[in-house]
Amino acid sequence: MAFDIKTATQEERKVEYKRIADEMFDDSFFSKKELNHLPDAMNEGEQLICFTSGYLDFNPWLIALTDRRVLMLCKGMVYGLKHIEFNLADVYSISYKTGIMNGTLYLQVGTDDHAITNLPKKAAPLFAQHARKALHALTLPAPSVSKAPSDNDDISKLERLAALHYRGVINDTEFAEQKAKILSSQ
Repeated sequence: MAFDIKTATQEERKVEYKRIADEMFDDSFFSKKELNHLPDAMNEGEQLICFTSGYLDFNPWLIALTDRRVLMLCKGMVYGLKHIEFNLADVYSISYKTGIMNGTLYLQVGTDDHAITNLPKKAAPLFAQHARKALHALTLPAPSVSKAPSDNDDISKLERLAALHYRGVINDTEFAEQKAKILSSQ
């Protein structure tokens, strides 16, 4: 059963946040205030996949990945909450770079590029990996009712696969493997 962040108690959220923070190698020190606002930013039925903290425009932000969106929250020093969200369907690519101590996450949404800096070094590749999986799950076709495969189905599969590869959701190796599976099934 999936964890429902909106109906969970504060203690249940705390345990779940700790689990995710440990998995992401992020102590969530700079995003504790934002984590308190995360349930309000999420929609009914939306599942939290992971989160990390980083800097955007010289301010600390919580960057959360759900099964539908990338949410970014920044709680000001005294008052106010900045909230940025991107639907996963609008994200063209997610990449990262790691340095000696920190990482940078790059999001391309439409024609806009966003660089979130000073992520924990190990969190950057993990977040990108989780995001690619979420994008892949989002683009999977709905299961159809026993339909015999045809050449057109293989062509549409190859077209979808090429689109995923172009958007950076899958890498060259994954593309080659999936392409070989589709072509060998003929």
